[in-house]
Amino acid sequence: KEDQGKQDKSNYELNVTWKLDAETPAVLVLTSSNYEYTGGAHGMFGTNSLIWDKRRQQSVAFLDLFSDKEAAKAAIMPAYCAMLDAERVGMRGEPTARDELFGDCPDPFEGPEPFPVKLNDGHFLRIGFALPPYFAGPYVEGEYAFDIAAPDYITRLLKPEYKDLFQSY
Repeated sequence: KEDQGKQDKSNYELNVTWKLDAETPAVLVLTSSNYEYTGGAHGMFGTNSLIWDKRRQQSVAFLDLFSDKEAAKAAIMPAYCAMLDAERVGMRGEPTARDELFGDCPDPFEGPEPFPVKLNDGHFLRIGFALPPYFAGPYVEGEYAFDIAAPDYITRLLKPEYKDLFQSY
């Protein structure tokens, strides 16, 4: 048969909805809600973000806001991992050992981009994360969405053109 082995794609689905989360004089922060089904037991869902530099008229990756990307990543990781562990305890009812499946602290810069959140007087206060199923936990736990503080030891690493994005504290 000619169509043997071909898969019916009529039941595939992709839905992406973008919304403006925040706007400052320098940037727009947009997030998308995504759902995709390409066959199998279930579809996948999650959140993506986009930081739009209004002066340059282009998107900018979160780590590109910083003059030293590795130092910024190193400054963010401890608070991110601690918050992820707390979220997991809330979900699972007990701590998960690092050597267990979905017990490690996955690199948030290898998944959907972190993004600035919580505006106060035109300045961001926190860094948001939206980790899809299978990134930090099993599908049944869903998306891990949380934010961490952006204190001075992180924000002092911002490039000069982005220094005014975050509130100092």
